[in-house]
Amino acid sequence: MSGEWDGEWYGEWNGAWNTEVDGLESRLAEFEKMISRARAEQVEILTRLDALQVDVGDGDRGMEDWTAARLDVSRQTAHRLLTVTHAFDPWHLRQLQTGRWGLDRAGFLVKLAATGAPAALITAGSKSTTSNNVTKVVTTSPQT
Repeated sequence: MSGEWDGEWYGEWNGAWNTEVDGLESRLAEFEKMISRARAEQVEILTRLDALQVDVGDGDRGMEDWTAARLDVSRQTAHRLLTVTHAFDPWHLRQLQTGRWGLDRAGFLVKLAATGAPAALITAGSKSTTSNNVTKVVTTSPQT
């Protein structure tokens, strides 16, 4: 490859490069689905642990601190896990279990539902393909 464009170099780059990128994107998406499924299991476990008030027994300031410490995750991740845990909506949990949503989307839509947002708005956000689009749907939709 001399750096100059010629049909052969472009064809190789376009075909092989696209194939490699597509394969890597697919693998990355599959890993994220696996993470979502694991997060769904964590939500189910945290529901039980929260009911048992393990944070009080361990002397933590709250369940968020307990979760962050035990799972070695950021407070933001612990907060999102507990947002979904406290809502414990079977529909939201199912989206995590199937890998359709990640934790960020689940947490966001649970919070949105808690505000009393119209069901159509939540549904639109749940069908959006990226979290950026979810934010756009929410910020540009008329409120009823």
